[in-house]
Amino acid sequence: MPNIYAISILLALLVGLSILPSSSCQRAGGVLVNHHLLAGNLIDEALTSSFSEGKNDINLVVLISPDHFGGGRTYGTTALIDFETPYGRLEGASIPTELTSERIIGVDTKPFELEHGIYNITPFIKKLLPNAKVLPIAIKDSAPEAYTARIAKALSMLPPGTLFVGSFDFTHNATLEQAKMRDAKTLKILKSDFGSRLNEITNLNKNGVAVDS
Repeated sequence: MPNIYAISILLALLVGLSILPSSSCQRAGGVLVNHHLLAGNLIDEALTSSFSEGKNDINLVVLISPDHFGGGRTYGTTALIDFETPYGRLEGASIPTELTSERIIGVDTKPFELEHGIYNITPFIKKLLPNAKVLPIAIKDSAPEAYTARIAKALSMLPPGTLFVGSFDFTHNATLEQAKMRDAKTLKILKSDFGSRLNEITNLNKNGVAVDS
């Protein structure tokens, strides 16, 4: 089952909650990327395009991924954790009080040791934003919509200079033609009133987008 609400969190953050940074960094809102390195060039291009006019203003990257292996003890998990990359160590960011004050998210480094939705993206962040810190968040497929809405609301309180990156699965186990059709449908929905159409998406981890939206 796709991670519907993780995706909707990301999308809500990007366009539904008016959290884009100030005019000096208007394009540093967020971006959706796949997390498979076969398409590494596309990850690089997407991240670069998301902050081309405000790169120096970004000091925090909130990286949202599905919890692929269910390693978290709660629906959502984060951690203060550093990541080693070919470009040097990517420092973890302190966990915002907006997430911890109401205990809406678990804190545990263990799930991030194996979570490719996180560690596959960290080299790109370090390469392109060498001075930024990262806050990883993993959302389970089973997370209810009300839960991810709370995380989205908390994340919407983060200050300007925050870039939200949704790291998701796109089409799997399909022919090239099937993938093109599914991805075209997804893009159309993401560009529309996606909040009411999220369940129509079949090739994304929708729970993360719920957080990101």
